[in-house]
Amino acid sequence: MIDHGKTEYALYVHLKPGSVRVHVGDEVKSGDVVGKLGLSGNSTERIFIFTFATSPIHDVRGHTGKLQQRDD
Repeated sequence: MIDHGKTEYALYVHLKPGSVRVHVGDEVKSGDVVGKLGLSGNSTERIFIFTFATSPIHDVRGHTGKLQQRDD
């Protein structure tokens, strides 16, 4: 999840494992590579989900408000 400020948040889901190039606290600018698309679960094709919201987004595991990379 990236906090754009002014209650604007973006959530990038299903990035290729190990490809995330930004970390908690990093400043992300337009054009920066956040991560790569790839297979990241039980799918036969690449999938990418982008969500834009005006409040922090909770995923199914309850994570919110922080950029996180999981290895599972």
